[in-house]
Amino acid sequence: MPLNEYAYVLVGPQVALGPMRSDLISQYLVWQNDVELQRALSGAKGMFTLESYTDKYHKDMATEDALVLTIFVRASETPIGTVKLSNICYQNRTARFTIIIAHADARQRGYATEATQLMLDYAFRDLQLYSLYVQVPQYNIAAFKTFEKVGFVQFGREREAVIAMGRVWDKLHMQCLAPEFFNKAEVGGRNTPAAVRVR
Repeated sequence: MPLNEYAYVLVGPQVALGPMRSDLISQYLVWQNDVELQRALSGAKGMFTLESYTDKYHKDMATEDALVLTIFVRASETPIGTVKLSNICYQNRTARFTIIIAHADARQRGYATEATQLMLDYAFRDLQLYSLYVQVPQYNIAAFKTFEKVGFVQFGREREAVIAMGRVWDKLHMQCLAPEFFNKAEVGGRNTPAAVRVR
């Protein structure tokens, strides 16, 4: 059964991760078409219409090798972005991680760090994955520092792989292994809540 047919809620002090919701499709579409967000990830990816994005949404929900959750601010229950595991390979216990904090006023508040910690804890503890990787444009220093903070380590650099803001940039490749994540949590005294499943 596809992962996204289950609804999981991961709860932290400030944010909670919940399932993607069809009533938020118009909000997801705005985020998907946001040029600044596209640039922060890895450059322009084109624009979606409501119809084309709705089709993409349903295809994403049906895939067996990805899991996408919405990030909510607990105090206001406001959706502010998404976290995603894609290219999940259970044989090799690997996946790609992506996070989007779509609301500008929700950045620099620790939400991205906490959401990343929650998703990594779930990926390693509950899905039994062993290695997660991220790809970060050279200019996205904030994302690089967030990933470093939770345990990702740079292992490679793809030269001149991203075109943005009128020039070419390198793409940085980072990886986090389960033992390193949990060791960092212990050293830092972090207590990441476990996942709570709801139907």
